[in-house]
Amino acid sequence: MDSSVSPWTPVKLICGIFIILGIISGVIVISLLVLYLDPKSDDLTVNYNTNGDFNTVFATNLIVGKETSVVDLESLTQQVNQHLSLPAYQLGIRSATLVPGTSVIKATSTSRKKKRQTQTRGVISCDAHINQENEDIQQGDKFVVAFYPRNWPPLVCGNNRCNRDQMEKVKSKLVARFGMTPFSPAVKLNDGSVLSIETRFCVFGSVDSVTTTNTTATSSIKPGLQTANPGATVTTTVPQTSSACTDGIKNQDETAVDCGGAICAAKCALEQTCSKNADCANGNCHSTLKTCQIPSCSDGNKNQDETAVDCGGAICAAKCALEQTCSKNADCANGNCHSTLKTCQTPSCSDGNKNQNEVDVDCSGICAAKCLATQSCLTNADCASTFCSTTSKKCDANQTKVECTPSNPTKSDIFAGRIRRDPNAGLLDLSNYNSVDMQSHTATVLIDGQVLLAGGVDSYFGFLQITELYDPAIQTWMATTGKMNFARMFHTATRLNDGTVLVAGGDSGSGAVNTAELYNPNTQTWTTTTGNMALARMFHTASLLNDGKVLVAGGHSSSGAVNTAELYNPSTQTWSTTTGNMAVPRRYHTASLLNDGKVLVAGGDSGSGAVNTAELYNPSTQTWSTTTGNMAVVRKYHTASLLNNGKVLIAGGSASGGL
Repeated sequence: MDSSVSPWTPVKLICGIFIILGIISGVIVISLLVLYLDPKSDDLTVNYNTNGDFNTVFATNLIVGKETSVVDLESLTQQVNQHLSLPAYQLGIRSATLVPGTSVIKATSTSRKKKRQTQTRGVISCDAHINQENEDIQQGDKFVVAFYPRNWPPLVCGNNRCNRDQMEKVKSKLVARFGMTPFSPAVKLNDGSVLSIETRFCVFGSVDSVTTTNTTATSSIKPGLQTANPGATVTTTVPQTSSACTDGIKNQDETAVDCGGAICAAKCALEQTCSKNADCANGNCHSTLKTCQIPSCSDGNKNQDETAVDCGGAICAAKCALEQTCSKNADCANGNCHSTLKTCQTPSCSDGNKNQNEVDVDCSGICAAKCLATQSCLTNADCASTFCSTTSKKCDANQTKVECTPSNPTKSDIFAGRIRRDPNAGLLDLSNYNSVDMQSHTATVLIDGQVLLAGGVDSYFGFLQITELYDPAIQTWMATTGKMNFARMFHTATRLNDGTVLVAGGDSGSGAVNTAELYNPNTQTWTTTTGNMALARMFHTASLLNDGKVLVAGGHSSSGAVNTAELYNPSTQTWSTTTGNMAVPRRYHTASLLNDGKVLVAGGDSGSGAVNTAELYNPSTQTWSTTTGNMAVVRKYHTASLLNNGKVLIAGGSASGGL
């Protein structure tokens, strides 16, 4: 072994290596400490509290009269993160407030040079100037948002320094994005209104409210927004367009990118998301898929030529169910579209269709109503006129035989059925007998004691215009010189104070009529009144009042039983409706003139069956009032007789179970 080599040499080498490694480690540690120390800078910095919050002030295109808070912060948070392209909502919002222009914004920049830079940017401007006394920045109306960090990925940051670095990056992106292009969020305010406002970044800082005198806030106002007087409540209208409607991002209340919703004017194209039909350019948002689709028979909307949603019309094979809208029988699954309601209904005797076992529309067969003139029939029993033509198989209300055999038939010829005549043509001598087997006519005692028979229906000739007179002195019948202008049955006839007879309403064979005419006993002729009733009606009552007017009440019209009443004035031959209506619609009722001049109306059919109610008409007020009590039994088609003691006797009639 060489004695010149010290035995401590290896030890010294090992120690030297450790020293070198220690030096290297120290350099590395010092380098890392620099990274984790806060550098000094004159740039804008964020004032963090314990939560890392910082405020940001934006200029807006609004003029507000008072401080107003945003209540839907989650929606605003979503819009901000989307605008900044931040994933997973990394930037949160604690509060957002619209502040009037009479407020002072305290900048947090540590550099006066930074504060004095020009901050005017187009029509939406911070409008800043320096107040040399307190170094505050006075500005127009502002939108102040308090941000805070949330949802940082745990692998990115493990300490406060990292969090601050991340926030500085977010802040830089916020300045770049919001400072270069306006941000147009849709915000919901605490007064319930929803606005789309345009904003531009101004400064990081806070806003303190101040009181000013004779100061008017000014700001550039975008078309479509209305200014408010200083101190008044903000009044705005939603602009028709917004820059956020062309930013290529789904924000505000859009249903797809830059389309749909209430703010953007653009409508969405096919396959884009929608929430209602108005969101789509073609007006069809599929109710299940919630995307704009070509109209179809399964989209949950009424479109194409459908009469209801996805049914009816010529395109869709599906038929509509009961109560759904229809336009024809073929639209309904059961083949019955109600002619008036225009909805699919169960077949009935009032649906305007020939169904069930009806002989014609809503008549005969299962239906109680008989068929009218020109309607189909099988037998005489099918017709209201009781005459069914054997050749045409139609009901005939005016069947005639002009040729007579013998040429001058006698009473026995007519009664034996060897000859019939047309009563409306005025043929044949009616002396000694009533030549027509009338029914549903009227009989009125005239001043001279004769009896006037008017209208009705004949089993052979149908609805009649003919009128006849019976002379009790010689017990003979004779035809009047003239006949009524209109054939009618179920009408009323009232002898007026001057001796003439007023005939009103009734059924002409084609339904209720509103015409009226007067019979003159001196000339035996008929003339129509100057005016007609306001409502066509039959099965009504007519009462001669003490003042000479005639009260017509209730009856049946095309809509069913009615509760209206009208007055006929003989001096003007005109009609007027009464001030009040009856409490209950009624037909087949009675009306009695009482000793005190009032009219008692009792019973009848309300459209839902016989009733037991009664009402009083007061001619002085033209109003109706119900009686204290009701009849013991419901009834219609009954009689009413005024007794000598002033009471009224109600007798007989019909009810659902009979009387």
